[in-house]
Amino acid sequence: RVLFRSTFHCIYIDPPRSTPVYPPATPRTARLSRGNHYHSQPPQSTSTSVEMASWASDLMGETLVSADGPVKTAEVLADKVVGIYFSAHWCPPCRGFTPKFADVYKKLKGEGKNFEVVFASSDRDDASFKEYFAEMPWLALPFDDRKTKEKLSKMFKVSGIPTLVIMDADGNVITKDGRAAVAEPEKFPWVPPTLAEALGATFVDKQGAEEIGRAHV
Repeated sequence: RVLFRSTFHCIYIDPPRSTPVYPPATPRTARLSRGNHYHSQPPQSTSTSVEMASWASDLMGETLVSADGPVKTAEVLADKVVGIYFSAHWCPPCRGFTPKFADVYKKLKGEGKNFEVVFASSDRDDASFKEYFAEMPWLALPFDDRKTKEKLSKMFKVSGIPTLVIMDADGNVITKDGRAAVAEPEKFPWVPPTLAEALGATFVDKQGAEEIGRAHV
């Protein structure tokens, strides 16, 4: 592994390895692997909560780790905006960002926001993972499930850490730059505006004098 460190990221390049074999993709994971991003308001779903979070089990496995032990992925992520946090204890920028991010997480949870985070560790061993995870208030992928972690890194094209990918309750990617997004917790869930919202409701004519409504443009 070749490692480069900067003020903001730890960039790692893994040596070539054989292509991992994953279970056959479901329609859901196949859609996610192509990078499903928001271009408008998030879709509405009529599914039950656990069914809504079944994408999370497909993506991250049936079980996650909490401070109190294993938890069911579909249950703990139901109806949640989910951040997948790629990080490692050996990375100085990660150690700088994690406590700040933890403060934002606690603030949002304290306000009753439907937000959860899953730590995808790049630590070198289980002991380092446990030491680092003990500082975190959220969930984690099981450290021994390296196949899932590698799958997620490949899916989201993670080349440096810390990286935070934020997804909605249906598994749609809101942003891959969650590190910047969480700097503005008041904008939760950080869904980008539609084109119409970004343009505004009124415009001026070419003389810059008369305001006209969007319907006349």
